[in-house]
Amino acid sequence: MSDGLVVALALWVVAGIQVVRTLRGAGSWSLTVAVVALATGLTIDADVVSAALGRSVVLAVVEHTSILVAAVATLAFIRCAADENGHLANPVRRAAWIVAAVALTAPLLRATQELPAAAEARADVYADSPFWGIHWATFLGLLMVVMCRCAVLGFSNAPRARGLLRVRLVGIGVACVVGAGYAVLKSVLLVTLALSLGSAELADVLSAAEQAALMLSITITAAALLAGAVESIRQEIVVRSRVWALWPLWVGLWEHAPHMPSATPPRRLAATLARESRMILVRQVVELGDATRTLGPFLRERDASSPADEARALADAAARRSAGAIPEGPGQPAPGSTVDERVAYLRPIARGWGRTGAAASKTGAPRGAPVRTVYDSDREA
Repeated sequence: MSDGLVVALALWVVAGIQVVRTLRGAGSWSLTVAVVALATGLTIDADVVSAALGRSVVLAVVEHTSILVAAVATLAFIRCAADENGHLANPVRRAAWIVAAVALTAPLLRATQELPAAAEARADVYADSPFWGIHWATFLGLLMVVMCRCAVLGFSNAPRARGLLRVRLVGIGVACVVGAGYAVLKSVLLVTLALSLGSAELADVLSAAEQAALMLSITITAAALLAGAVESIRQEIVVRSRVWALWPLWVGLWEHAPHMPSATPPRRLAATLARESRMILVRQVVELGDATRTLGPFLRERDASSPADEARALADAAARRSAGAIPEGPGQPAPGSTVDERVAYLRPIARGWGRTGAAASKTGAPRGAPVRTVYDSDREA
């Protein structure tokens, strides 16, 4: 398997993740278009694919157009990320893009023509056809302008960004610099081959250099995008693992937090795999805080620094409250003001709660029901 096809397959994986994130409202459509277009162009350029489908004019035009679309979509993403106007077209620019589209598709007037496999022979075809000359001039010229603009925006806005966005901006900026270098090398190579300038060795060096620049640019772009995909997956795993960990304590103390009478807790696996797992985690934290405050007056002395003792004390308090015992003291709020801080406090207690087996035996809490991601009262309102 060629390196180009490996990178193309990796890009399709990233594209799939990006499409899912965008459909769920967590991604950018401009970035999604960029990844899909780049994966399409690189797939067509792969030796295995081009050998199987043939080097036709249509595929060559689609390949170049895909790469240019990816560059323009990347520019739109960077402009939006930099809080600039993400729309690239006003009445004047729209007309320019129409002219560019016509110029890019000019070779389709001879769509049935087959391109030679050898680069030197293809260069002769390009040199003999004015349509190909218009196409290459438009493609490489626009690519160079867009790449330079992307690089400037990426590097200038990276210092103001944070975390993952900074990594993406720097990565895309470096990739665009290399991509602009590819456009220059490709232009020099085409002129060299068309005018028979220099030796065959020079042409081979230029060809290898421009292909290396293209692959490096795409690889860096893929790495920057993949970093975002990996981070998104990591965050999803963290949230779902927290939902899974807090579930025993959540269900065990369910009846001690304010709920509508018809409210029932979701099953553990269903809650963990639910699409709105983040909302479920927030519910768990809020409702466990309400339950612990409710049980506060029923808590007896225990070692609050020991999660196991805290879990046993909560189980005992829940059983005593359910049995109608009289409160013995004031309630107390759970430590932490943010979701992360409260999860860090509640997770060890939930682990200890699961070991006591108190979730169902002492509180009589329901065992589970279909997932509900909003409060009943909110739904009825």
